[in-house]
Amino acid sequence: MILPLKENDYYPPSPVPRKSKTINIQELTRNYFEQTIIFSPLDKKGEPSVLERDRNQISRDCLTQKINFELPRNFLHNSITNRLRTGKQITYAWKKGINLPFPKQDHQLIVKSNRFDFPTIKQEQIINKLRNFPVFVVSNGFKELVIGYSQNEYKKNYYEKIYDLYDNYFLWTKDKYPSSLGFFFFNPNDALELEKTMYNRQPYSSKELCIKTNAISLHKAYALNRTSSPRVQFKFVPDLDELGKLLKEYKYDSNIRFHPKQYHGRSFFQGQPIYMIQPNWIQKLNNKKILKEYNTLFKAKSENSTVIFISRDSAYLGWKKFRTVNPKLNLPKKPPLIVYNFESFINDYECDSNKASTDLVLVTNHDAYNYFDKLKMNQNSETSFEALSNKFNTNFLFLKIWIKRILWSITTTHSPM
Repeated sequence: MILPLKENDYYPPSPVPRKSKTINIQELTRNYFEQTIIFSPLDKKGEPSVLERDRNQISRDCLTQKINFELPRNFLHNSITNRLRTGKQITYAWKKGINLPFPKQDHQLIVKSNRFDFPTIKQEQIINKLRNFPVFVVSNGFKELVIGYSQNEYKKNYYEKIYDLYDNYFLWTKDKYPSSLGFFFFNPNDALELEKTMYNRQPYSSKELCIKTNAISLHKAYALNRTSSPRVQFKFVPDLDELGKLLKEYKYDSNIRFHPKQYHGRSFFQGQPIYMIQPNWIQKLNNKKILKEYNTLFKAKSENSTVIFISRDSAYLGWKKFRTVNPKLNLPKKPPLIVYNFESFINDYECDSNKASTDLVLVTNHDAYNYFDKLKMNQNSETSFEALSNKFNTNFLFLKIWIKRILWSITTTHSPM
C-alpha cells in the first residue's frame, strides 16, 4: 500500500504559502477578556450546556472569589426558582484576564478595612474597661497568633494573588466569607484542645515553631476583632463546657432568664454566655447602700457599674461572698440572673452613649483564673538569666529554623514531615 505524500514531505518545500487562521475577535474576547454566564434550566438531556473547560474555570473562580455574584436584596429565592422553571435566564458578566472591575467608589492606595475610624470615643472607653481581663490564644515561638488559612489560598496562582491585592485596595467593602481565621478562647481548655490537635496533625511543624497556649488581654483581642484586614477575621470562641451546661441544665433554673435580645433556642445559643444579676432587683432591696456594697465587693468604681460573670458558677460564688458579708439582709441562695452574650453586650455598649460612660467589671471562670495564675507564677519565678535566655531564643528561632531546613535539604531527599 502506497501512502500519498504530505505537504511537508516534499523537498524543497512548496513555495505556495499556507492559509493562516483568521483571528476571531469574539473568541479572543470570550476567552481572555469577558464572557457572559447564563443561569438557565437544564437542557432536555438533563445536562448543563457548559463546556468542561469553562465549567472547571468557573468553579475555580468561584472558590477564589473572583466570580462575585450578588443578587439584589429584594430578589427572593422563590423568584429565582420561578424564573428558572419558566425558562427565563439570569446573566452575569464573567471578567477575565486584565479586564478588572472598576472601583465602586474613589479609593486611595490604602487597604480598606474597619480600622479607619477605630477607636472611636466609645470604643476607647471599652478598651480601657477590658484591659485587665484575659483571653487565651494559640501562638508560636515568635509570639504570633496561629491563624487558619483556607486550602483555596494555597491553590491560587500569581495572577489570582495579584487580583486579591487589587480587590483589597479598590473593591473590598466587607468579607462575605473569610479566607483566614484567628480565635480567642474564653476557656483555656478549649485553646489547649486546639494546640493538642495541631501537634497531632502537624507534629514536626508544631514542635519546630514552638506552638503553645498563651494569655493576652481582652482589649487587644477586641481591637483585632474590630480592625482585621480584608479576608482575615478574628472570632471569639465561647466556653464550650459552659455553653453545654447552659443548654442542658442552667436554662431550666427558675432564677435564670434570657435577655430580650439574646438569640437562642432549644439546642443553640449565640455567642459567649455572660451572667448579670438583675440591677432592678438589687435596687428593690432598699437601696443604694446594698448596691454600693455589692459593687465594692468586685472592685467596681461606681454605683452604676455593671458586673459581668463569664460562668454561672462564678456568679453564684460572687453572690455567696456577698451574702456572707451581709448576713442581716436575708438574701436568697440563688440570685436572679440575666443571660446574654458578650459580643452583643459590647455592641450595645458601642451604640449606647449612656452605657459606654459607665464602669464595667468582668469576672472570669475558674479554669481561666487557675491557668492565668499558673502562667503568671511561671513568669515571676524566672530569674533574670532565664528571662534573657527566653528573649534570645525568640530572636534566634528564625535563624535556627532556616539553618535546620537548609541542612535537611542538603543531606536528605525527602520531607521531614
